[in-house]
Amino acid sequence: MNRVTLTAGSTRALVLPDHGGVAAELTVDGASVLAQTPWASEVLASGRAAPDEATWVGRWKGGWQLCFPNAGAPDPDARPAQSFHGVASQDRWSVGDTDDTQVELHWADEAGLSIRRRWSVWERTLAAVTTASNGGEASRRIGIAEHLILGGEVLAPVVDAGDTLQIDASGTLVELDYSGSPTGRQAAWPGEDWAHVDRRTPARVAALRHPSPGIVTVTGPTLRATVSWEGLAHALLWEEMGASPDAPWNGAVHALGIEPTTTPHGAGTAYPDGAIDLSPGESMTWSTHLHIGVTENRAGAPAGERGRA
Repeated sequence: MNRVTLTAGSTRALVLPDHGGVAAELTVDGASVLAQTPWASEVLASGRAAPDEATWVGRWKGGWQLCFPNAGAPDPDARPAQSFHGVASQDRWSVGDTDDTQVELHWADEAGLSIRRRWSVWERTLAAVTTASNGGEASRRIGIAEHLILGGEVLAPVVDAGDTLQIDASGTLVELDYSGSPTGRQAAWPGEDWAHVDRRTPARVAALRHPSPGIVTVTGPTLRATVSWEGLAHALLWEEMGASPDAPWNGAVHALGIEPTTTPHGAGTAYPDGAIDLSPGESMTWSTHLHIGVTENRAGAPAGERGRA
């Protein structure tokens, strides 16, 4: 398996170019902070498009990957053919310049749409800077989502101790059904108590339209995860606290998605809201950072003295 390990101080990231260029693991001070699926160790690189959500999820190891050139449902009329969450999200990427703290990856389709993506780590931070370019002869309608899914020690207070996490954000909260399609309802953040996550939180997904600034912070008793981004207009929030009993979830997946995106829904590029038309010769660049901090006034406190977030 093609593996790239990036290290800076106590921060370590594992990137798998053959699995959609995913940052499959991130540890900070020995704490794992990205979601892992119960079937992650069984997943093999396929290099093939996923025609539907069930296929994609079955190949999903967890971590943080790029959904491109579409996010969510594929448009059946798109050419080249799309996959669920975009072909690039589970395709093989080529590896460019690499050193201890960064790696550059490349992906392209047969029509000239390409990606250059640089993963970098520094102390307590993992970052992705990405440029999409249309080298083809026709305009391409695209959707982008940074499929950044928190788990591990970030969610452990909820899973293991019944604590509550606090989410701080801004913008307009757009309600989506669990397939990612808009329901038509929206409200100012935090809407219907999206500011807190605990064991009672149902499986749900929503979009943040135009948060300003592009920052979402998740605070627990000991860790604070801050996702910040530039160049993408919105974000998706996905909460799965073991609340989905059906296969393959089986009540065993605990995940919190903070996903900067061009497109405030999961209905794909066929839906009229949010898709971008990238003209021949045109490029766009965006960046996303995940920083893991220690909760203020909690560092060093004995476990029995830590209260709820």
